[in-house]
Amino acid sequence: MAGDKDNFRRFTIDSIKNIFFALALLIIFVDASPVYAASLADRLSGRFLIQIEHYGESWWVHPRTRLRYYLGRPQDAFNLMRAQGIGISNKDIEKIPLIGSTAPVDRALVDRLKGNIVLQVESRGEAWYINPVDGMRFYLGRPADALAHMRNLGLGIKDSDLNQIRRGDIAIVARESSWKIGEVYQIEWVNAPKIFAIDIERVNDGSLFFITGGMEARLPQIGVYQWTIPQTFLPGKYRLILLAPQEGQSGMGGIAVSDIINVVRP
Repeated sequence: MAGDKDNFRRFTIDSIKNIFFALALLIIFVDASPVYAASLADRLSGRFLIQIEHYGESWWVHPRTRLRYYLGRPQDAFNLMRAQGIGISNKDIEKIPLIGSTAPVDRALVDRLKGNIVLQVESRGEAWYINPVDGMRFYLGRPADALAHMRNLGLGIKDSDLNQIRRGDIAIVARESSWKIGEVYQIEWVNAPKIFAIDIERVNDGSLFFITGGMEARLPQIGVYQWTIPQTFLPGKYRLILLAPQEGQSGMGGIAVSDIINVVRP
């Protein structure tokens, strides 16, 4: 009888140990992905990223929020500079080195601003990028020049890694990467302005097709839209574009694009 009690006690203790071991493993595996995602965003904060598996799309990881922002076109780069730039005085900008410069450097200032875009508020609002790799500043100039610099300084990244860094900008998303002509698909967006529209662009020739024409004032800023692909659509690669009024310009301009969608016949 005593032997049975000892065996039961050992069985109970071993069972409890196994339960705690299983729970520990579960906690490790459940928490592993968020920890990795956070460390990846931390490691890449302030960097420009090039999506090497997806048409070389460009992104910037905000050095403070660790969110990524899309840099698809020169206007996207310009909007980013104005929206996310930090003001800096003429005196302080001179303390951040240019390539080949021998001027005195304020290392504390450089370390504080690494990865940021700064704007010369005492001048004409010139935009500079402080490279987090070496602390050098790069003049961003016109929108097209800025985008070229951003891509030249970019670090290649795989889709699986990029997807672990959350987006901070306006986004438009198609949940399926392949669409069939004549079928219905869901389009989603977040952080849209009060007035906007959605178009779809054929990648190879830039042809635009309206999806939400005439509904600009009735769409919610976070929403979903069901769209049936017309039978007249040609197969090919497309992407969704979220359009909004541009300050000082007539008409609308693109402010966000989706990933590439492959449209095929059923």
